[in-house]
Amino acid sequence: MKFKYISDPGHGWLEAPMHLVNELGIAESISSYSYMSQDGRTAYLEEDCDAPKFKKAYEASGRKFEYYEQVIPNGEAFVRRLGGFRKVN
Repeated sequence: MKFKYISDPGHGWLEAPMHLVNELGIAESISSYSYMSQDGRTAYLEEDCDAPKFKKAYEASGRKFEYYEQVIPNGEAFVRRLGGFRKVN
């Protein structure tokens, strides 16, 4: 599975399915700097703390972490308009 890393001039986020965040057991430790899709199915994990936490847990589960980038060179990423991260089962 390849994950999408979204960045704008100010910050970046790793897009990850919420079921994986839960499966990896890290949902309780995700910061308020991450976001979530309206339907609660996708987490957007901020680049400084939460995305590395996800990567570490994903690799510890025996899977290879791969990603690709979506860079927004001007303006703000849509992620900034989403609601804050919340634990969803």
